[in-house]
Amino acid sequence: MAIPQVLEALLQARGPSGYEAEASRVWRDAAAAYGEVTTDVLGSSYVRVPGGDGPTLAVLGHIDEIGLIVTHIDENGFLAVRRIGGFNAEMLVGQRVTLMTRGGKIRGVVARRKAKTHGDEKAGAVEIDDLDVDIGARDAGEARSLVRPGDAMVLDGEPFELPNRRLVSRALDNRVGSYVALEVARLVADAGAPPGDVVAGALTQEEIGGFAGRAGMTGLRPDVVIVFDVTSSNDVPGADPREDGVHPLGSGPAILRGPTMNPRVVDLLVDAAEAEGIPYTLEVAARESMTDADEIHNANAGIATAVVSIPLRYMHSPIEVVQLDDIEACARLAAAFAGKLGPDSSFDR
Repeated sequence: MAIPQVLEALLQARGPSGYEAEASRVWRDAAAAYGEVTTDVLGSSYVRVPGGDGPTLAVLGHIDEIGLIVTHIDENGFLAVRRIGGFNAEMLVGQRVTLMTRGGKIRGVVARRKAKTHGDEKAGAVEIDDLDVDIGARDAGEARSLVRPGDAMVLDGEPFELPNRRLVSRALDNRVGSYVALEVARLVADAGAPPGDVVAGALTQEEIGGFAGRAGMTGLRPDVVIVFDVTSSNDVPGADPREDGVHPLGSGPAILRGPTMNPRVVDLLVDAAEAEGIPYTLEVAARESMTDADEIHNANAGIATAVVSIPLRYMHSPIEVVQLDDIEACARLAAAFAGKLGPDSSFDR
């Protein structure tokens, strides 16, 4: 298996929420091959493939990842941190991190404070206050010369390959979504002018609330949006299909159904998948989707929105796993969907 070059570069870049500049530069450099690249004040990136007089389709993935932020440097040079994004603090114990500072990148490790126990007591569940980041500083002065409160960091977890076209890395949530958006731009550009403009985007700040998604729609004014993200696969020990659905690795894109998803867009995605012979599953959200779509579908005067997700194991960890076939199938599905839009397309409910 060869990891696509652009995807590998995106995974190698660091970019926690609000600090996405390094990853965004990689995305913009790749996007420039397909059209004019624009940005907004929140750091999101877009490339527009010109089309006909059909509806404007935006295909969007968020480029930020989970991380940590420095809140305090103690007298011994250890760093107190808080989470950027939502994840279990227990996952951090023993991890290596890379800090992004004004002087460049600095390595460190996350360690649990010595637990205070008595007799046969066992240490309890790990909380973020139980953890410190050690950058090897001799004392507070040295640490403070290197790091400032507000510096961000991400876990180390470089991409590598497993059998069966499976890829392991940190930040697959959601560099794969931003990569799929790029691939859709490439496919529609290679196929010639699409029925309407297609705008691919890499959004920032999704892991802390999806703020950039709503802001970006004011400038783009799309008629239809497909949000690419990841969803928890169910092919791991302990998974419950009643809770997680049935989305194993290799099953193709998961098309979301639910109250905030536009049913006409969903049906057209299903039609496109079946016409192209693309495997897919249906995912269900009874309320919010926990993606950028939650802030996008009711932006402006309302936007016809759908979510297409890539099955992923071990979400919000440095060992996330996806299958390349699912990434490729998501891009093919969205490109086929784009070809079905025309001047008379309507998504009114």
